[in-house]
Amino acid sequence: MPSKDRGRVKGRATSGSFTALPHSVFRASGERPAPVANLHPSARAFLVDICQQLNGRNNGNLAASPSVMSAYGWTTGSGINSAVVELVAFGYLVQTRQGGRNRCSLYGVTWRGIDEGPHDAKPDPVPLNLWHADKEEQRDPEFMRRWKSIQQGRRGKNASLYTDKGSLSREKSARNEAA
Repeated sequence: MPSKDRGRVKGRATSGSFTALPHSVFRASGERPAPVANLHPSARAFLVDICQQLNGRNNGNLAASPSVMSAYGWTTGSGINSAVVELVAFGYLVQTRQGGRNRCSLYGVTWRGIDEGPHDAKPDPVPLNLWHADKEEQRDPEFMRRWKSIQQGRRGKNASLYTDKGSLSREKSARNEAA
């Protein structure tokens, strides 16, 4: 039986791709939580979605534009922006090209080496692994500053989500006494 017929006979798919997500990034080990556990759930989902673009030869050429990410269900530019800022701030993505007029910003995952492409980064087969705690000083400080600014906005809008229940009950009783 020719090899091209083997998959069909065995009931396997004859074409298609898959996304390899490393266990070292996405799984907990022993008492240690998964490294992505500290991310906002939307940033974690965005990381999985942007990895769908990887094909083995294009790391560093991953686009996060609304037109590209709309295929994955991302409909707002602000949601994309906050997820990208958080992922770069914590070292899961690295920006390989700054976008501008008629050019989108490009990114690469840091657990794989940067491939050649239409980006400004130097191709390097060695992964940066900026998500490791010991590589924190190598992360982009501008994205960390922007992430902190986004966090302040989230706390302002959804203050009840970030306060403990005791302080909420104290606030309610103080409002009731004032009324």
